Amino acid sequence: MDNHANQLNQHAAGWYQFALSANIKKDKVSTFNYFDTSFVCYRSSDNRVNIFDAYCPHMGAHLGIGGKIENDLLICPFHGWKYSSAGDCVQIPYCSHIPKRARLRGYPVKELNSFIYILYQPNTADISADDDLSIIAENRFMKLISTQIKLPALEKLIAWAKSDYDFHPYEAGLLLRKFQNIYCLLATTPINKDTYTLSFSFAADLACHPLQLFSLKIRLRQQYKFLLKQAGAI
Repeated sequence: MDNHANQLNQHAAGWYQFALSANIKKDKVSTFNYFDTSFVCYRSSDNRVNIFDAYCPHMGAHLGIGGKIENDLLICPFHGWKYSSAGDCVQIPYCSHIPKRARLRGYPVKELNSFIYILYQPNTADISADDDLSIIAENRFMKLISTQIKLPALEKLIAWAKSDYDFHPYEAGLLLRKFQNIYCLLATTPINKDTYTLSFSFAADLACHPLQLFSLKIRLRQQYKFLLKQAGAI
C-alpha cells in the first residue's frame, strides 16, 4: 500500500467531508460521530455552519442529547450554560463568573457545493484554515454514491482507485481524479479506526447538455459501484 493508504487509520490532520448541507438545519443541534468521538453541529441565523466537540466542559454533558439553540446560542441540557458560535461560554444562569475553561473546541468549516467540510486538527495541529480547496469551490460537484466501508476494503479500494482510475491525494480525506473536463472526488472520513464513511461525487463542464450529464452520471456510478464491489465493500 502507498503512504496515503497507510495513513488511513491514523486520523491525519486536514480537510474531510463532514455532511451534506441539507442535513444541517437552523436552530437544531445535530450529532455526528467521526474520529472516535462525537461532534455537534448547527446553523446560525446567518446560515453559517458551526461544528464543536460534543461535550460540555462543565460536567461532560453531550450537547447533542437535549441541547438546544436559542438566539444563536448553544445551550447545555444539564445546567443551561450558553455558548456562542465562537465556542465561548457567554452565560451561566446561576453564576456571574465564567471560568476560563468554559469554552467549546470548534473546527474550521467550509460549505461548498452542498457539502460540509471540516478541518480536523488532532492535538490542535498547526494547519491553516485557508488551505486550498479551490477545485471543489470552483466546480459544481454532485453526489454519486455514499456508504460506509471497513478499513481493509477501503485500503484495497484506494489502491485500485489510484492505479486503475488515476485518483491522486488532494487533502487528508480527499482524493481527486481529472479526465477531460471532468473532476471526480473520493471522500473518506473515519468514524473510528475500523470504519469510514465514503462518497464519490463528480463535476463536469456546466455547458454539458443535460442528457450527456445524466449519461455521465450513470456511467460513473456504475464504475464506482464496480470498484466498491471489487474491494468487497458491497
